[in-house]
Amino acid sequence: MFDLLSRLARYLTRRLLPLQVIEHGAWTIKRPGALLLCCNHHRGLPDALVMACLLPAGGSLLFPPGEKLRFGWLFRLLGVRPVAATADWEKTLRTLLQQGGRVATWWEYRPWHCSGTPPPRPKPLENLPWLAFQEEAALQPIHLRYGIHGSRFRPWRPLHRNGTLYANLFPPTPDPLGFTALAATPSRELLISRLETTLEQLRFTAGFHPRSLWENLLHSPLTSRQPLIADSTGLQLTGKQLIHRSIVLAILLRRHTPPGNAIGVLLPTSGAAVLVFFALQSLGRLPALLNFTLGSATLAACARQARLSVLVTSRRFVAQAKLEETLATLGREFPVLYLEDLKKSLSNRELLLSLYWSKRPKAWYRRSVPQSDPHQPAVLLFTSGSEGNPKAVQLSHANLLANCVQMGSRVSFGPGESLFNALPLFHSFGLTVCTLAPLFSGMRLFLHTSPLDFHNLPGLVFSSQATILAGTDTFLARWGRYARPADFQSLRLVFAGAEPLREETERLWHHQFGLRILQGYGATETSPVLAVNSPDRNLPGSVGPLLPGLAARLEPVPGLNHGGRLLVSGPNIMRGYLRDDGDHGLEIDDSGLAWYDTGDVAVFEEGGFLRLLGRVKRFAKVAGEMVSLGAIEELAHRVWPEGRHAALAHPDASRGEVVILVTECRDALLTQLLAAGREEGWGPVQLPRRLLFRAEIPSNGTGKIDYPALGKWLATDHP
Repeated sequence: MFDLLSRLARYLTRRLLPLQVIEHGAWTIKRPGALLLCCNHHRGLPDALVMACLLPAGGSLLFPPGEKLRFGWLFRLLGVRPVAATADWEKTLRTLLQQGGRVATWWEYRPWHCSGTPPPRPKPLENLPWLAFQEEAALQPIHLRYGIHGSRFRPWRPLHRNGTLYANLFPPTPDPLGFTALAATPSRELLISRLETTLEQLRFTAGFHPRSLWENLLHSPLTSRQPLIADSTGLQLTGKQLIHRSIVLAILLRRHTPPGNAIGVLLPTSGAAVLVFFALQSLGRLPALLNFTLGSATLAACARQARLSVLVTSRRFVAQAKLEETLATLGREFPVLYLEDLKKSLSNRELLLSLYWSKRPKAWYRRSVPQSDPHQPAVLLFTSGSEGNPKAVQLSHANLLANCVQMGSRVSFGPGESLFNALPLFHSFGLTVCTLAPLFSGMRLFLHTSPLDFHNLPGLVFSSQATILAGTDTFLARWGRYARPADFQSLRLVFAGAEPLREETERLWHHQFGLRILQGYGATETSPVLAVNSPDRNLPGSVGPLLPGLAARLEPVPGLNHGGRLLVSGPNIMRGYLRDDGDHGLEIDDSGLAWYDTGDVAVFEEGGFLRLLGRVKRFAKVAGEMVSLGAIEELAHRVWPEGRHAALAHPDASRGEVVILVTECRDALLTQLLAAGREEGWGPVQLPRRLLFRAEIPSNGTGKIDYPALGKWLATDHP
């Protein structure tokens, strides 16, 4: 009788909870022998009920230490025995597993989406994988996440209130973490790393649903009362206003933007740029985000490469950025649309039409794009051109969404957080990491037009009360020098990417603001993030483990005995370059998998952390030996931390190539660098042959050193 009542209680619980189980098997996990279910977080009664329904009848539910057991009768009715964790938590768990029991507990006793710095994981939890390995118990990771529309258990109230609680299980094989393939006595760190990697993969599998960017925006937890987007021009937009004004702009742009060809966008980081981007997405148009820091000739070449049909910009921006000559050059080849002129042309009929469609944004998109394909290009971005001419990169909707979910699987952020973005949208770091990912996760977003506004930017971070900041090493170093300690008091996460992070910048932020910078790594062709450190998994000097869903391999580089050339494959890898010669920049293997050659020399360390050794193009072959130009720049930074330095390879008749170091330090002497190198054990071949001074080393729009421009200066003035 009790078994029948227990089955009925489980059935009713599953029906009452808005739960979907994403797995390759039945609802209840049935497996012979000891079984340990390990869930990602404990949010309260809903999560506990889900775990009780997943446990076989007669299992034990081990609650967090110090938590009062409530509704114990309900769990017993479900056929599960609730157990309170005490001081001898490990002994209790060992006893249950030795008896061949089925036990469920939590890996993280805190919500996955949280504001503020997450509390440290309780010490006993560090031993979970170790205990399962020692007791020969099957360890089954489980990931719970709340539906993208929200649910009745979530603390925030998005536009759409009907939600779902998702449970994602690793495929229930006898050994999901591969413990049997490990050595006889693996380290605890290795077991913990395997469990964390598996949970990240589960988060990604549960959260990634390929669809268009516009559809994903409508599925995001957009706030309807508080501003979702604000910028330094004074513009503020709630979630409803973002959708409404995007549709208004789409109605105006539809008359001037024919389908098929790309639409050029020449705008700074602002709310207006975000509106133009999503307006084009709602029309099914392909925006090409142009780098306005390039010269007019290079910018025109990029526009031709993208085959633009029209260019969208703003008169106010053109005047402030002094781009009149550039627009005059582009205007000879491409029609130019100014936002101010479009606004004046808005009629009452179009305004009423936009109000109608803003209440039906899904129907508007189906009307504009009858056949939506998430694998079609969503945006055209151009590489930085720091090592050559910029290339047009085609990124699909699925590429961008996959990268947003991958980052959310590694780093905790969501509604309640606020991100400050001053990076340009024409750079993939500024577009995906600092704009799309925050919006799709429900974060508040503050936009600033220029990262070069070093004097005012720290104060804007303070006034916006941002909790997350991202930038390049160059920008972070200069922001830190101009900031007061109180300016960054609201920040809890700071990310660096696009260029190597210097120890000097890390020390500045740690000592002056009490913040550790988390370094990441990526490329425009990968949407862009490939790896990133997190507060829980951070190895200084590395760029973090690869994001979930990615595969990588290292190919040997002639002349290098350590590391290899990094190739990656995954859902965030680009569709290919937009080129007439058919070279899409991807390598297709026998299984049909597309691999992208990053051109970086890297090595994987224990725990899966990726460490970069330099770019293949950034090595000089001196007297038959491969010399890293990046390592020479790091040595120069240690000797003269107050300036920027750039190392270049120069042809030499006797040695093949020699290294020339260009520095911004006027008092720098080559003898000082040679002495420092000898102290660190460097050989004579590894050190630069000449030292040149330049007052300001050229940079591109993302803060990277412009090596082609520097090479032209070197060839012209110092042959």
